[in-house]
Amino acid sequence: MIFGCMAMLGTFISTFATSIYFLYVSVGLITGIGFAGSYSPHPVQLARYFPRRFPLAWSVTKLGPGISLLILTSVVKICLSEYGWRGTFMITSAIIGNICVCGAVLRPLPKQRIGKDTDQEQNDTTYSVVSGTEDVPQSSNERTHCAYSLCRGYLYTCRNPRYLALLLSEFTLGMAYTAALIHLIPRANDAQIVTSQEEALLLPITGIASIIGRFGSGVLVHLKLLSAVPAYIASVFIIGTACFIPQLGDTFTGFVILSVLLGLGSGACFTLDIVCAREIVGPELVSFSFPLVFSLFGVGAVIGPPAAGRIFDVCQNYNEVYFCLGAMALFSGIIHIPGQLIVWCRIKRTKRTEEL
Repeated sequence: MIFGCMAMLGTFISTFATSIYFLYVSVGLITGIGFAGSYSPHPVQLARYFPRRFPLAWSVTKLGPGISLLILTSVVKICLSEYGWRGTFMITSAIIGNICVCGAVLRPLPKQRIGKDTDQEQNDTTYSVVSGTEDVPQSSNERTHCAYSLCRGYLYTCRNPRYLALLLSEFTLGMAYTAALIHLIPRANDAQIVTSQEEALLLPITGIASIIGRFGSGVLVHLKLLSAVPAYIASVFIIGTACFIPQLGDTFTGFVILSVLLGLGSGACFTLDIVCAREIVGPELVSFSFPLVFSLFGVGAVIGPPAAGRIFDVCQNYNEVYFCLGAMALFSGIIHIPGQLIVWCRIKRTKRTEEL
C-alpha cells in the first residue's frame, strides 16, 4: 500500500511538470520505485495462499497486464485528445491508486493454515539450501528481521546455476521483448503500409494474444501437461522466431501475425518466469528469488529500447534491429537447455535406480 501511494503520488505530481527533468524524477524515479515496491510482494504472498496451485493462481493474476494493454491503450489516447497530457497524468494517477485497495486485501495467513497448506515445506528452525543437500540453522524470526539472514538467503539462492541462468535470461529477454514491442508501431510507420486505424489495432491484438498466452500457460503447467522450464523456453523461442521473420514487416497481415506471436510468447514467459524461479530454488527461498528476477528484467527493459533505436540510427532498417532482438530472445531460451537436460538425465537415472 505504501509503494502504491508512492506510485500514485509520482504520477499525480507529473501533472505539474515543467521540464523533461521533472518527469525523470516524478515518473522515472518516484513512480518507478512505487511500481517496483508494490509489484514484488504479491507473488510471494500468492505463493503462500496457493502453494499447490501457484501456477494457475499466478496465471490468473497475470491476466491484468494483457487486459490493460488491450483497454488502456485506447483509453490513454482518448484522454490525451480530450484532456491533454496533464489531465491524462491526473486520470492515470487515480487508476494507479487502486493498487492501494488491492494491497489492503493481502492479509497474512494464520500460522496453522500456512503449515497445513504447504505440507510442512517450511520449518521454523531450518530452511533448505538451493541444492537441497544441506540446511542452514536459522530461526524463522531471524530470517524475517535480521539483515544478516537476508544476505545469506540471497547468497544461497544465487549459488544455483540454473537460477543464475534464469536471471541472465530475464535480463536479455527484457531488452529484446520491450524493444520489440516499443518499436512495433515505429516499424509499421517506417514501412508505410499500415494506416492509422490499422496501427491502432496492433497493441490491442498483442494484448488479446497475451491474455491467451498467460492463462493458457498457467493451465497447462497446473495440469502437468508441461513442465514450467520447458514451457518457458518454448515461449521465449516464439518471441525470438517472430523477430527473425523479416516478411512479417511487409504487410498489415504480417504485422498482425507478429503482434500475435509477441503477445503469445510474452504472455506465457512472463507468467512462467516466476513459476520457474519457484521450481528451481524451491518454495523455501521464493521470497529471495522473485525480486532479483523482476530487477534484472527491469534493467533490461530500460536498456533495450534505446539500444534498438541506436541500431536503427546506424542501419536505417528495422529488419536488422529485429534480427538483433530475435538473437537476444533466442539466447534467453538457449541458456536454459543445458540445465534442463541435466535435470532430465537425473530424473531418468533416479527412475532406473528405483526400478532396480
